[in-house]
Amino acid sequence: MMLFQLIPFFLAAQVSDKETWKFGPEYTFSGEVKMITSLDSDKGQYLGTGLYLKLKCRPREPDVLRCKMDDTKITRLNVQDGFNPEKATPAANETYRPFNAIEVPFEIKFNDRGIESYVLEKSDPVLPDFCVNMARLVANQLIIGTDLSDTMKPTYRSFENFTVGECDVDFKVTRSPFKDEASKENKFDLSPLEKLGKLNGEIMLIEKKRNVKECLRCVAPFFGTRYTLGLVYRDVLSLLKTSDSKIEISKNKFLSETNNENDLYDQNRKKLGKVLDHVKLTLESIFPAKDQLPTFNSPIIKGVLPDKCDKDPNSQY
Repeated sequence: MMLFQLIPFFLAAQVSDKETWKFGPEYTFSGEVKMITSLDSDKGQYLGTGLYLKLKCRPREPDVLRCKMDDTKITRLNVQDGFNPEKATPAANETYRPFNAIEVPFEIKFNDRGIESYVLEKSDPVLPDFCVNMARLVANQLIIGTDLSDTMKPTYRSFENFTVGECDVDFKVTRSPFKDEASKENKFDLSPLEKLGKLNGEIMLIEKKRNVKECLRCVAPFFGTRYTLGLVYRDVLSLLKTSDSKIEISKNKFLSETNNENDLYDQNRKKLGKVLDHVKLTLESIFPAKDQLPTFNSPIIKGVLPDKCDKDPNSQY
């Protein structure tokens, strides 16, 4: 068996040495970014959009993942149970449209607290802030966020840099019996590194509740499908009410998702309704990479928190 870093400092992937791993592994995550609205203008009716994508990443040891988004497409959702993203699914008669997220590779540089920065190739014209923010929005699901090696503390508070700002976070860690759900077509084992602590044949659930009113630094919320397909207009103001995440890790499963709930207001501070944004990332497969991993010739570094959001290139839909 061979071992590669999946999430630097926290999680590794163990794969069979029967394959050729000359160029290392390529990880494929399935991703979704859903938005559910309940606005007065729609008489409180729940409406939604869903962005679906593949995030493909390769490790560049010891602390970097090189990633690229593929097959990004968006559609309307049939919302069946209010602000429940699991029950919001593409309608049978809806078509998918291409979504301009970020089309170039980007690197995620980690430290032992999570994501330290993002690195991109300098381009001309300059890559829009919207595209960089899309990378941040999805990649932030790879943040574990704290040292979980002390298994004697099932609940505690720690500090985290996330897309909503620099905030205190209440952590809850639970462990339950593990059920093997490995794919017959692509078997791999996930192995925790020292800071995550041992799984001991269990599935670990890490729940994170951000104290959004107690952030040292707050940023304007960025959500990648806010103005797409016409559900929310650009001139509204949003106030983040809650931000919660959960991560599930077992021998053959990595799933991370976040729910952010916002109140919307017009320019006169009149409340217009609510919006739920949901981001989910699931490890789907690990296969040998097919070529040498190139380096950036003129790298530029971006911070963890979102840039000022410019015009959404998808807002014409």
